[in-house]
Amino acid sequence: MGFNVEMNNYLLHKDEEKIVGYFAGDNIICEAGGKRYVGKIASIGYYREEEGAEPKPAIYIDTTKGRKSYSGEVIVLDDITYLYNDTAEYKSEAMGD
Repeated sequence: MGFNVEMNNYLLHKDEEKIVGYFAGDNIICEAGGKRYVGKIASIGYYREEEGAEPKPAIYIDTTKGRKSYSGEVIVLDDITYLYNDTAEYKSEAMGD
């Protein structure tokens, strides 16, 4: 089934307990395809994996760790298994502390 996320110019996640919004500029931790990505949401939109393919809702995460290089990842929303804000409150909740 995946992670329940709706896309507008922001992401909205609803579950039984709460509703959480994610916006461009938010620091997040994202789990998708068995990998964990830590960074900032740089863009929310659509992504085509190949020319002529159907565009899919996706986010671009800036995963840059230093000043000398730039890195990032495009994550298709259907591939996300977990997404949370990179704050102490959400980290402890996600880690079960």
